[in-house]
Amino acid sequence: MQQKPANNCIGCHMPQRDIQVISHSTATNHRIVATPDEPFPDVTFTQTTAALPNLIHLNPAHLSVPGQQAASPSLLTLLQAYGELAENKPQYVTSYLKVLDQLEQTQPNNPLVQAALGRRDLKNGDFVKAAGHLRRSLETGPGVATTYADLADALTHLGRTAEARPLIEKAIQLDPFNPVTRKMLVVNLIEAKQYPTAQKTLEDYLEVFPQDSFMRQMLNRAEGSPRP
Repeated sequence: MQQKPANNCIGCHMPQRDIQVISHSTATNHRIVATPDEPFPDVTFTQTTAALPNLIHLNPAHLSVPGQQAASPSLLTLLQAYGELAENKPQYVTSYLKVLDQLEQTQPNNPLVQAALGRRDLKNGDFVKAAGHLRRSLETGPGVATTYADLADALTHLGRTAEARPLIEKAIQLDPFNPVTRKMLVVNLIEAKQYPTAQKTLEDYLEVFPQDSFMRQMLNRAEGSPRP
């Protein structure tokens, strides 16, 4: 199909699409096809290997030596890949934990590994061990919002509410548009009986997430009068 301006191969074969969740944004489809409805080739579904039975290693050639088998992704890369998949697909949890067990033995001082071990223990209800791993991750690495939030969660379960609060605030500073962390701060302040500050924090939350009807109901009860 001919398009204008002439010779616009990218515009035809790598079309852009709107991103619904981000205003004024588009994404380019980098799969180059002859026609828009061209199916994926059969090889797409047969690229798994014994080393990666449930993943496809895209573009491995640049990691290998000519004439030799392509190198497998590092364990840290696999941990991140399985971790992202396991968020929405529980069938990947076993693979994630298997890789994490290997990394606990081979790279125990890595901040990413320590953060992952902390989250594992947090989910298992071992809050003391979780806090230890998460502190170690923050001490040895730059620290990310999820690690601060996980450590705050562990400390809260251990009854150390005041100690958890600055960690929640740090997580919000690093990731201000995470509703879960902002809710954690509201709950933390309520548990500490800092009601005026909790109400102000709840108001700030609804400025960012006005569609949250449950949190708006909480604010209505706190104020004692309905809000539109």
